[in-house]
Parts: sequence; C-alpha cells; structure tokens
Amino acid sequence: MAQINLEKILKKRSKLLLDFFFRVKGWSILVCFILLGIGCLVSYYTLDSEYSFAHLISGCITALVFLAFLLSILRLFEKNITREELEAVIAYDRSIAYDQLFKNLAIENIKSRYQTDPIEIVCPEVYPKRKTIVYRYFENDSKVFYSQIGYSWLFFGEKSLYYYHSSVNHIYGYVGHENSCEFDYSDIVSISTSTTHVNEVESLVLTLSLVNGETLDIALRTRPNHYYGSTHELSQKEAYLLSTIRNIIRKSK
Repeated sequence: MAQINLEKILKKRSKLLLDFFFRVKGWSILVCFILLGIGCLVSYYTLDSEYSFAHLISGCITALVFLAFLLSILRLFEKNITREELEAVIAYDRSIAYDQLFKNLAIENIKSRYQTDPIEIVCPEVYPKRKTIVYRYFENDSKVFYSQIGYSWLFFGEKSLYYYHSSVNHIYGYVGHENSCEFDYSDIVSISTSTTHVNEVESLVLTLSLVNGETLDIALRTRPNHYYGSTHELSQKEAYLLSTIRNIIRKSK
C-alpha cells in the first residue's frame, strides 16, 4: 500500500471532498457545455450584425466559456481521493476534536474526577438548512462516508456524568459547535429513546431528563432511510451502548 501524504491531501481537501460528495467535476462540465452552446448561438446570430460591439461581446463570452470548458475537461484527469486517503482525513479530524476535548477537560479541571475512559459516540449530523445528511460510498463498497460528523464523549464518575460534543465538517476541516455539561446522577429523573423520520433521514436520540426540567439529547443514530431502510430495532452496538449507560447510572444511585 502506498504511503499517504496527509499534509498534501489536507491542503486541497475542500476540492477533493466537494468532488467526492457532490460530484462537482461532472456538474461543472455539464454547465460549461450548456454555456458553450449558448455562446455559439449568440455568436452565430450576431455574425451578420452591423454592430461590432455585439461581435466583441459575443466573442469574449464564447472565449471565456470555452476556456472554462477546457479547464473542466482537464479536471477530469485530476486524481480523485481514495478510500484510504479519505479515512486518513476523517481520522485526523477526529484527533483534532479529541485534542480539543482534553483541552476543555484541563480548563474545567474535569479529568481528575473521571479516571475511566469515556464512551465515544460517533454519529452523522444533519445540515440545519437542508434538514438532511450528505453522504456517499465508494462503488463496490458497503461503507458509507458522511461529510459532517458529531463526536460525543461521556465520562462516568462515581457520582456524576460529564458530556462533551463536537461537530466536525470533513469537507472544510471545521471543528466546532462544542457543547459540554456536567451533572450528578441524582439529577437524572428518567432515561428514554425516541426515533424520528424527517426528509428520509432516520434519527435515534437518547434523552436524559433532569430534575430541573432540562434535557440532554444525545444522537445515537442518523442515517438515510433509502440506503439502510427504516427500522425501529436497535443495532447490537446501540443496544450495548444504551445498556452500558443505563447500568452505570443505576448502579451509582
């Protein structure tokens, strides 16, 4: 296996991943074909025009569109991102989010109170404006890759729980939308799960209801219905995660 030059990939990640998730190459060529046709028509109908200015404008438009068309054709021969490279980018982004977690722990003096390793939850996130998720998978490959991921970590102490969440946009490398909270197990009134379906996206959410009336919603599943199919059954991983969280909280009370 060839060695991955991660630094080089990260420098042009936005172009590579926009091409991967949105197929920008194909769309850009289609648009250029359309514009080139329009430019040719304009040039043809102004060919006999008495106005040299109209000739000049139509010629410039046609030349610019033709140049954009040639550049788009050249992009077809550019190397696409491989699965191994994409996985390396995702792992890098996750490490950045994890580093920010422990910086936050140091600032809030949390780590000393939670000696055990946290439970990590990785879940695709819905774009707020589109109310949907952006995903794609490599051909002949069953693994799905998502453009935006939410990473959550749960730390369980003897008497309290600490929650940290970070959103990662893999296309642009943005790591943000951090959210954290800490509360005692005695503050938890109930634990429940709910499944919703919005715009062909199925979401499974774990809700911790607190004594002060507030709730903590933790996304366990976000996935496209038409790829996975809709089901209310818990996967083995989801069932294990819920059982672990419930057992830890019950034993602490």
